[in-house]
Amino acid sequence: LEGLRSGRVATKRHPALTEMPYVEVPVRLRMPARPTGAGLLDRPDRQEIDDAASGILTCFENHIRGMAVTRYSPPRTFGTRLDPAALHEAYVATKAGRAPRAFRKRPRSLDPTFEPDRHLAVLGVDVGTFYATAERRTHASLNFLGIFARVLQMLELDLAIVGFRDRILDLGDGRRVYLHMPCVAKEVSEPFTDAVWERIHALWRPSALGTPACFLPLQVERLARSVREARDAGDYRYARLDHYATAGLGREYASYEHAARLAAAADRPLVELRDEAAATEIEWETGLFVPRALIDASPRDGVLKTAGDLGL
Repeated sequence: LEGLRSGRVATKRHPALTEMPYVEVPVRLRMPARPTGAGLLDRPDRQEIDDAASGILTCFENHIRGMAVTRYSPPRTFGTRLDPAALHEAYVATKAGRAPRAFRKRPRSLDPTFEPDRHLAVLGVDVGTFYATAERRTHASLNFLGIFARVLQMLELDLAIVGFRDRILDLGDGRRVYLHMPCVAKEVSEPFTDAVWERIHALWRPSALGTPACFLPLQVERLARSVREARDAGDYRYARLDHYATAGLGREYASYEHAARLAAAADRPLVELRDEAAATEIEWETGLFVPRALIDASPRDGVLKTAGDLGL
């Protein structure tokens, strides 16, 4: 705080954040060398998380298999084939001056092989704004993240999890600074162990520093960087980015002009990722839940326009 007031800590400016400067403060979770099993592992609703995840797993896996059947499937599973029974029709069609129809589409009846190590998933969550909700909703939000993380763990995908504990800090002299605080709960390269679950639960530790806030463009840019780093280091056919944010910078910034500026800035890296995936023939998906105001103000042909609203 003193460093920000005196100027010893350098701040930056984001084109879409005209209200205040920002500074990035990466957060490192200090966990015991040997996991204690505390936190999400011993919560009474852990069984609820597992039960819900098991129910979603089949649907999610079928969806992934459905993606796979549209591309990279073995040639024997579907495609165009010569139909011997239609050869006489081709002969007659030629004599009659019509286009021959000697080929038939084979039905997609066989499931492709599911290869988890060819699937990349990056999961982001804006932890800070959940503090602004009631305790019941914070509890529900933690379960929501736990369920989704559990599904991805069961699928054994290559997974990274990044939480954001972003805040707005009042310096006490009329100035404000946005603290961008990304916190990596799981790297793509590490196994999904009990220590990862402890880190996920640790993301929800209360903080008395400043006011919870979410500047979506910075968070999306950080997640896009994680996607690119993992994508370039691996050999993936499928990739997805999920991010959950329930609020913005606060009611005093809740104008349509402000929302439109944020939505356009947040949509830009998402569109770039989509276009890069198309150029490299990677099946790309996003699962975004953001404030309704940003969805309404987002570009018509952008990615944010397809986002959902958690209703928080």
